Amino acid sequence: VALAGIRGARVLLVEDNAAVRDALLQLLTMWGLSAHAVRTGEEASTALATDVFDAVLCDWRLPGERDGLAVLREARVRLPQLQLGLLITGEDTEMLPKAGQEFMVLRKPVRPLRLRALLQAHLR
Repeated sequence: VALAGIRGARVLLVEDNAAVRDALLQLLTMWGLSAHAVRTGEEASTALATDVFDAVLCDWRLPGERDGLAVLREARVRLPQLQLGLLITGEDTEMLPKAGQEFMVLRKPVRPLRLRALLQAHLR
């Protein structure tokens, strides 16, 4: 069911776990969002350099040099119109409160209703 008010919003999903990435991509598409998925921080940088997104949903732990926090910080710099930077994590780390001051944090396993509520609250 497409979500009123956010249909067509452009979302970058950064998730290295294929099963999680596919499930989230399916949800976002079902809700009427225009979603693009990548696997690594480096792929996210390329997408951010060449495209415009309203929201970036990013796993914290990514393969390669850059983690989700670095990706979201880059997104905020490159996309002044960014409406939602969301860090997705299954970890309990001492870094979490600090990250939560900068960006919204969503715990894994991702609950669809919680994700949908965040998207509806932040995208216009």
